[in-house]
Amino acid sequence: MEAFMVVNWVAKEAMECGYVKPTDTLLIDRFITAETSDDETKFISIVPADEANDIIQVLVR
Repeated sequence: MEAFMVVNWVAKEAMECGYVKPTDTLLIDRFITAETSDDETKFISIVPADEANDIIQVLVR
């Protein structure tokens, strides 16, 4: 069995949809900051970010 969840993170920079990885930086002590990943991860951005600090939706599998 595999479970999925959608969470809100913040983009570290402008990015397209695809694999992301969390950084160790929190925005306002609440939102995880994400950056793109060349490797497959369990985190997939399903919304592109036009610029840094845009809120993105991330599918966690």
